[in-house]
Amino acid sequence: MRSLLLILCVVLAGCDHSQVPLASESKSSTSPRALAIQASGSLSILAWNVKSGGNDPASIASRLAEMRDHGVVCLNEVSPISFDRYSEALGTKFSSVRSRTGRSDRLQILFNQERFELLQAKKRGRQRKGDGGLFGLPLT
Repeated sequence: MRSLLLILCVVLAGCDHSQVPLASESKSSTSPRALAIQASGSLSILAWNVKSGGNDPASIASRLAEMRDHGVVCLNEVSPISFDRYSEALGTKFSSVRSRTGRSDRLQILFNQERFELLQAKKRGRQRKGDGGLFGLPLT
């Protein structure tokens, strides 16, 4: 489910936010993290396109500090110089995964590490488009 969650974040990037019910198979797990998720009854995901060109990182960080109740925060079009600011805004309960490519527009996925565990993070590589250009596959 955790791998699926990170893929889901990429798919949701650009949306405001949504409540996502837990998958039934996660309820069969008895790990402490699975029990904590089960006890909460839901998972809140925030997906936000912060539009790196011309945004106000201080304002975004201030808004993020008010949104610590989300289990997962997916940010796209993040300027690399804003990664730490956004991580700090959510506090020490959150861990961050950051894309390493994308010029000035990157992806940052932050998750509550009291509820989730990072199993793996990697970029899937590049593929050729029909017109000969390249595009990157998502961070999973």
